[in-house]
Amino acid sequence: MPRPPDPRSVRVQTRFSPDELAEVEEAARKEAVTVCEYLRQTALKRKLRTSFLDRDAQREIWKQVAGAARNINQIAKRVNTSSVQSIDFVELQKQLQRIIDSMMIANGKKKS
Repeated sequence: MPRPPDPRSVRVQTRFSPDELAEVEEAARKEAVTVCEYLRQTALKRKLRTSFLDRDAQREIWKQVAGAARNINQIAKRVNTSSVQSIDFVELQKQLQRIIDSMMIANGKKKS
C-alpha cells in the first residue's frame, strides 16, 4: 500500500545566532518537544502541551520500558518452548501497560 503524502511538504529555512539557537533548543527541551515542533507551535501561537518530564528523562524511561518489554517477550518465548508455567504473564503485561499509561499521562498524550 502506498504511503500517504506528508501534509508538511513545505520547508522553511531560517537563521539563528548561536545564542539564539541555544535559547530555542533549551526552550524546546523544557517543553519536551523537538526544535521543529517548538518553532511550529510557537509560530502558530498554539499552546504547547506541557510535560512533567524533559526529553532526556522521557527517553530514559522509554528505553527502560522497551527493555522490560523485550525481557517479557524473551520470557514468553522460553515459557512457550518449555514446560515452565509458573510466571503470571497477564500480571506482567498489566504492569507494563500501567507504566506505559503513566508515561502517556505525564506527556499529556492521554487523560488520567
